[in-house]
Amino acid sequence: AEYWRLLAQFRLDKDDYRSAAGALEISYAVKPPDKNKNWEDLADLYAYLNAPLKVAGTLVNALKGIKANDSKFLQLAEFYSRAQRFDAAIAYIDKMIAAEKTAKLLLEKGKIQYDAGRTKAAIAAWEDCIEADAKEGECHILKGFGEWDLRDWDAARTTFEGALKLKEYRLQAEDAIAVLEDLESAKYDPDSPDNPKSVR
Repeated sequence: AEYWRLLAQFRLDKDDYRSAAGALEISYAVKPPDKNKNWEDLADLYAYLNAPLKVAGTLVNALKGIKANDSKFLQLAEFYSRAQRFDAAIAYIDKMIAAEKTAKLLLEKGKIQYDAGRTKAAIAAWEDCIEADAKEGECHILKGFGEWDLRDWDAARTTFEGALKLKEYRLQAEDAIAVLEDLESAKYDPDSPDNPKSVR
């Protein structure tokens, strides 16, 4: 283990980060480190190499014995999501939510579900987010666009109207409502060039 650790340091000194990561991984497989920070350092190295699945796998070792409400679990979920291992990402988010249900976690859960193409599940998470904290404006905006994706125009409008009360997201909500109103006008205006049923 010591040999591979020294080799990893040599590779780092030569800026050969990929080989350094491989050497460290072998060192830790031979003799797992006593400190979680060693695993976190290896995870940082994999993050630099843009290897999200390797980061996630390494962080799993770093989080052994740590309570699920630690913010590092959220980091782990984010890297699983980047690696498109969405079920694993959701599983870790759900562990955190079980420990402490917060608007921030529900917001992130919705984002992961949306990235996975599960729009209805994302909307459900954002609904829970708004219920947990109605002032979490990003949940309103994202939920509105999720409903937009599903072409549930009335629900989207209602959600965006809820965001009008929140100063930081008011302009986004106003723009979205304006577009919805334009769509509604085009839908019923027989002379509109944007209307697919137009005779023009």
